[in-house]
Amino acid sequence: MGILQRISTLIRANLNDLLDRAEDPEKVLKQMILDMEESVREGKIALAAAIAEETKLKAAYEENLKKAQEWLEKAELAVEKGEEDLAREALRRRKTAEQNAEAAKAQWEEQRRVCAQLRENLETLESRVADAKARKDLLIARKKRAEAAKKVHEQLAGLTRAQSAFETFEKMEEKIESLEAQAQAAAQVQRDSLEERLARLGEDDELEEDLAALKERVAQKKSGGS
Repeated sequence: MGILQRISTLIRANLNDLLDRAEDPEKVLKQMILDMEESVREGKIALAAAIAEETKLKAAYEENLKKAQEWLEKAELAVEKGEEDLAREALRRRKTAEQNAEAAKAQWEEQRRVCAQLRENLETLESRVADAKARKDLLIARKKRAEAAKKVHEQLAGLTRAQSAFETFEKMEEKIESLEAQAQAAAQVQRDSLEERLARLGEDDELEEDLAALKERVAQKKSGGS
């Protein structure tokens, strides 16, 4: 498993753990960014160690090449001096140095591929972190808008409940107005009855006056007849 894959697995595990615990989305996103940044830091440390190993293997390769050349020169010198045994020994050591150089070269080339892959993975991870940071800001903004919308809807729901209370007040007001109208009607009826009685009293007085006048005329007629 490559380092980028291990880092991605770790990030997913941490994110799933946060989501399972129903954390605040904003906290989850910020923690995820921190985890990714930590992974980038670890990736840089791993890359630095790999580069150091590459440098070491390259130095070993170049050192063995140098030794092989030095042993060749010593073998030539031994031949010139007529020291064939020394020349043979120098050639054996030259061959050993060349073999060591080939082994170091193979390891160095493999380490160069490892470093190149680590660099590519690290660049990909850093790009993803930058993208995640941008998306985090957008998601946090969306979260705040959602919270604001939720609050508005809750306030509207409160107004709906308050509207029911206002309707109750209106019904009570209508009932009170009806009672007031009934009271006014009763008072009006009472006033009308009193006025009728007073009017009848006036009519009775007129009748009595008419009756007295009539009696007087009748009496006068009787007096005149006698």
